[in-house]
Amino acid sequence: MAETTVGAPHYGGTRHEVQAPDTLDLADRAALALNGLGGTIDPDCGYSMFFSVQYACRPPYMRHQGSADITCDPKFGESFPLMRIMSGSDLHADIEAGHRAELLSRLDPEDGLYYNIARADRPWSLGYNPAFDGALGPEDLCNVGACGRMLRALVTWREREDDSALDPHIRALVRGLARIAVYNDDYAFYPMGVGEPFSRPRSGWPHTREPMSETEGGEGSVLGYQGQPIQGLMRWYALSGDSEALALAEKLARFCALPRFWGGIVDLDASSEGLVGHVAPGKADPPGIAGAEQGHWYTHFHARAIALRGILEYARGVQDARLLEFVRQAYEFTRSMGIPRLGWVNCWPARHVAVEACALGDLVALGIRLSDAGMGDYWDDVDAVVRNHLVEQQLTRADLLERISEASPVRSESPVLPRQESTEDVIARSLGNFAGAATPADILSPWVMQCCTG
Repeated sequence: MAETTVGAPHYGGTRHEVQAPDTLDLADRAALALNGLGGTIDPDCGYSMFFSVQYACRPPYMRHQGSADITCDPKFGESFPLMRIMSGSDLHADIEAGHRAELLSRLDPEDGLYYNIARADRPWSLGYNPAFDGALGPEDLCNVGACGRMLRALVTWREREDDSALDPHIRALVRGLARIAVYNDDYAFYPMGVGEPFSRPRSGWPHTREPMSETEGGEGSVLGYQGQPIQGLMRWYALSGDSEALALAEKLARFCALPRFWGGIVDLDASSEGLVGHVAPGKADPPGIAGAEQGHWYTHFHARAIALRGILEYARGVQDARLLEFVRQAYEFTRSMGIPRLGWVNCWPARHVAVEACALGDLVALGIRLSDAGMGDYWDDVDAVVRNHLVEQQLTRADLLERISEASPVRSESPVLPRQESTEDVIARSLGNFAGAATPADILSPWVMQCCTG
């Protein structure tokens, strides 16, 4: 990888103090989020995040969790400027600059793609889950979901800072994503790959088989990866008029809207830890309900929402009435899977009762963008999510986290690779992160998975 020098990001605007009512202050929450973003990045390990933060043990600890760190790092890269603009805070600006430089260094100057680079000093970095890593070798990996997140981060920096020096990186990543896609009729897709689903070794795809159901692969989602690049492609198209970005977004959106990925309720296969399933007879949509045409879903809502947000961004950009209506109907169905006035939906209706913090961000974004597109007035939905579960799932009380840890057992010894974990000031550093899952009444488990924070 080529060396990349990046200075501290520059955000325009002015700062001033005002008096405000003593009520929910989202600017304060954004400032606290900066604490969690910067505090859980590891400068001693290439400015990569600690993907997992655990509190129900003594002592609490943060852990690098294989390719999940690298895949989700661009989420932090995108979130930093948004939280900073909301709050006006300069907290962890040095960490942000180091993190951004690291992200840019992972872009290959030859093919434009974003890579998880094999490193001897980070032997954990390529693996995702031993149960389904497959034929994983010591070769750099390009995950298409991570590329989509990196594209969004780049475009966000470009939008906020008006820095044309980013344009070559963006164009190269767009063309790289187009080059490694597999084309079939009027749509395009990415094959399963190795390790984390839809990861392509630098040497090329081991096969080009087309995914045929949503729950294929170890993560239990196809669309969560296939749909990830679409938002960045369309936002870049809106900025630049790049026709190749538009063409790829169209083909990926068509793939993500195929009926075979939607409708029905899943019957989970217990032998695969509930991550893989099939549509079971007698558990599909009732007769006469064409759920696949209306965006009905049955598992892993956050993954579905990634695809829906991408499809919506494409449909808004080209005014595709059918796809706009598809996303609207899917959103209305999603509201029926929870308690709208509490801003809560069940992310895994066939598996357990919980909402991931990722999904809360998706609900807010879908409600806003559907309203922007004239597909309804969903601002009350947005308000319900933000004022209830979104702010309640952000970790804001160090004293409560300390009580949880103190009441938990001492952690048993477990094999840990050098530099993979940290127990240093975990609670103070991670305040502002988001708990992984919640029921309508409480946090399901006192831990953080940083995909949700990002």
